[in-house]
Parts: sequence; C-alpha cells; structure tokens
Amino acid sequence: MIVAFENAILMRGARLAWAWVASLFLLLATAAAAEPTRIVVHADQPGTRISRYLTGACIEDVNHEIYGGIYSQMLFGESFQEPATTAAPIGFQGFGGRWSVKEGVLTGVGPDGPKLVNFPTDGPVTEVRVEILLPDAGHGNGGLLVRVANPGVGADNFDGYEIALDAGHQYVRLGWHGHKWRPIADVPHPIPIGTWIPLSVRLLDTALEVFVDGKLVMRHDNLNPLPGGTGIGLRSWVKEVRYRNLTVAQPGRETTALPFIKSGNEEQEVSHMWRPVERGSAEGRMRLDDDRPFVGGQSQEISFAGGSGEVGIANRGLNGWGLAFEAGKPYEGYAWLRASNPAQAAQAAAANAADAWVALESGDGKQTLAEGRLGAAKGDWSRFDFTLTPSDTIRGGRFVIKLKQPGSVAVGHAFLQPGAWGRYKNLPVRRDVAEGLVDQGITVLRYGGSMVNHPEYRWKEMIGPRDRRPPYRGTWYPYSSNGWGIVDFVAFCEAAGFRAIPDFNMDETPQDMADFVDYMNAPADSPWGQRRA
Repeated sequence: MIVAFENAILMRGARLAWAWVASLFLLLATAAAAEPTRIVVHADQPGTRISRYLTGACIEDVNHEIYGGIYSQMLFGESFQEPATTAAPIGFQGFGGRWSVKEGVLTGVGPDGPKLVNFPTDGPVTEVRVEILLPDAGHGNGGLLVRVANPGVGADNFDGYEIALDAGHQYVRLGWHGHKWRPIADVPHPIPIGTWIPLSVRLLDTALEVFVDGKLVMRHDNLNPLPGGTGIGLRSWVKEVRYRNLTVAQPGRETTALPFIKSGNEEQEVSHMWRPVERGSAEGRMRLDDDRPFVGGQSQEISFAGGSGEVGIANRGLNGWGLAFEAGKPYEGYAWLRASNPAQAAQAAAANAADAWVALESGDGKQTLAEGRLGAAKGDWSRFDFTLTPSDTIRGGRFVIKLKQPGSVAVGHAFLQPGAWGRYKNLPVRRDVAEGLVDQGITVLRYGGSMVNHPEYRWKEMIGPRDRRPPYRGTWYPYSSNGWGIVDFVAFCEAAGFRAIPDFNMDETPQDMADFVDYMNAPADSPWGQRRA
C-alpha cells in the first residue's frame, strides 16, 4: 500500500516532472542550435524493466464513483441529513437547488449554482444588503446577484452580476453572467466561517461598490451602463449557504425588507433524497426531527394520521434516477427505527407504536415486487434487518419504508444492497464494477481527489459500523456519508489483488498516520488492532 497526501506529494511530483521536461527541451534546443540532433535506438540492449505497478486507475466520488458506483449501498441520502424539499419563499422565484426556511433563515444548496430571485417593484434597486453564513471553508461560495434578467435553471443561465464570498480562498469574487461566466476580480478579504457576515452592494449609474462588514472591498467601473435587469437574487455554489436580513434600497423610498416566508404550499417535510408516499385515504404527516437523531443533525419521522391505506417514504437511489431489481434474487438491508416521541418510548405497548414495513416497488408505486414486515419500534433506536426478493425484473424502481395503520416512527438510517450474488467476495462492493476493474488487468488503484481536501475528511471517521459513521460536509456534496471510506477501499484492493494508494487529508497529524499504520497492521491485542478486530 502506498499513502498519498493530496496536493502535497502528487503536486510536488508534478512540478518536478514539468521542471525535468522543460530542462530536457532546453537542452535539446541548445544542442539543435549547435549541430543536427540524432536519436539512436539500440533494440538489442534492453533497459530497466518497467514495474507492473507503474500504471493503474483512480476512483473518487466527484462523479459518483462510490455512491452509485462501486459501493453496494443502493440508497442515496440514507441518513436523512438533506433538508426538506420546499417551494420558493413568498415573493421569490427558485431556479434549481433546494431552498428551505426556518425561523427567518434561508438555506440554499445545490451543485448547479441554484438561484433565488426577487423582482422588486417601484423603480430600480440602488443597494442590496444581506447577512451570509458559510458553515465551513470547503469548496464553493455564496453571495448576491444584482441587475438580474432572464433567469433560468442552470449555472450561467441568467444575465447579471454575481458577488460571492469564498471562505476557502478567503476572497470576495465579482463576476458577470450573460448566459456565460466572465470573472472580473477576486479581492483577498477575511471571510470567517460559522459567522454571520454583512454583505452589501451599492449600484451606481455605471459602477458598483461592494462592502463586507461595512468596509469597501472593491469598486467596479464599467464604460457602459450596467445590464438593465431589475432583479436581485441569492446564489450558492456547490456548498450549503445561509442567508438572513435581506433588504433593498430604491430611490425615494425607505429601505425595504424582503423577509423569507414559507409559501404555505410546501411538500411534506421529507429529507430531499426521499419522497412521501400516501395510498388510499391515508393521511400522512412527515417531519424532520432534530431531537435525539441517530447520526448527524436530524432523522425522519413518519406519522400515519388517519384514514386507511399506507403512509411512508420512498428512495429511488442516486439523484432519484431509479433502482434496478433482478427477479428472484435476494436484496438485503436494515433500517434503524425508534419510537418517535418520549411518551411513546416509555410505553412499549402503546397503540401508536405501529408496525413498520419495507417494500421494493416500481418507480410509480403501482407494482409491489416484494414486501416485508419489520415490526414496531417501541423504544430507543433499534436495528431491523430484512431480506426482500423481487418477483419481477425492473429498472427505475424504488425502496419504501411505510406504515399501514395509525401511529408514528422515526427512521435514522436505511441500507439496501444486493445479496451475496451481487457483491464482490462478500464485501460492500458491487460485483459487476469490481470484476470490470479486475478484467482490465490493472494492478494499482488510487482512492482520492479533491474530496480529501475538506477539513472533515478524516480516516478515523471512516471506521466502525458504517451506519454509525458520522456524515460530513464534503467537497462535492454537503451531506456526504462515510459509508465507504479508506479502510473499505484498502480491503477491496487486498481482495482484488491491487496495490492500494489511499489519499489522506494534508491536515492529518503524524500521530494520526502512525495510528493508521497500527490500525492496518498491528496485532489484534494492541489498542488499534483491537479497534480493527
């Protein structure tokens, strides 16, 4: 096994390689100026044998090569950490991403540069103010849009100016969108994390000024008038961003507050990667519960409020693209459930401790392929295992957790994977993907990329039962899971006969790395060997 520290060894090696190439070209150019250059190949004099470990492949989670790829977990959003899907607040138009409001604070997140736009009436806007909170220093930014026109879903699908705060790079970014992106300036400025930052933009006839915490950071003068858009907006890029106290100033008017108010027609409060299910006359009540969550900050509560039929939640896998089931082949999994409130937990035989069920269904829910009864969650968190064998082969299916009678249950974690038939050597690894790598004849596999640069990417958070590993704000996804991590990667490489090259965050300490060596190699009666065992 080879260990790589992302952006350290690899980048340093790349610089040395380029320096060597540049020196070679300079040498050749100098020689060419003096006399003709000859290259002589002695085919009968073999040189040093090239190692079979010279080339290989790399996997990381930027393109879902883990979740939705090599990892056997079929569900996405298994720990219910994503906020609920909601409609845009009153007075705003949403273009992509997910926006939620709680106690006057707006939270926006999405990988595609989502926008929330308002078009104030009564004249042009001369100043916009808002407070922004960036929860971490990972990849991405968040900020304001001004002079917005022609907005649509898509990263650059609008006209206007963007002013963003970037805590990772510690700068304020100004750029222009004309259905394409043109950066204007990145001005270094302290951007604290976990703190509300006042940001304001003053719009003049042919210029704009940007203030952070009341201090002028930059002024942009344009030879032509600014675009004629009248809208203002909020935008997050890649990461979760929070906003509050949005106001606008207009000529001849007092400063106007634009509060974030729920529209009143939101969907049920269901974690974004899941969808509510109601059948018959049954009425469901869904709620994200931050009281005693299983992991992370919240769990999902399901309540059968009345009527007859079924109430539950459904998951269609990565990005909701649908699950594939093979007829006659078992799928196994588990769900962590508990009674949804303390009163219910105290009454093991309470009437509202309803039995929970799981099912494999077609994407539209019209066909049930397999169904199983888990039982009632009568106390604190308990694990319920199940095996489901679908009656038909289907693409675009879904997995459902549901109730069939009045009652409530909280769900903290759900897991679904193919049985041993679909996994590689009984590891949490898809057999088809693993065998595809083996069939390529590769000898080395690297696990890493920009994902390792996030401060919460730590190997010690990737050990132990995968359902207990804490979620974290990742580089590519703000609700990342540690369900498959460095230790799982090394185990797979060992089984496949690959040399493993795991990347570690540069901020791991020497002691952290010494502990990793012990975890992987020390006897089972040593402290870290016991953890491994």
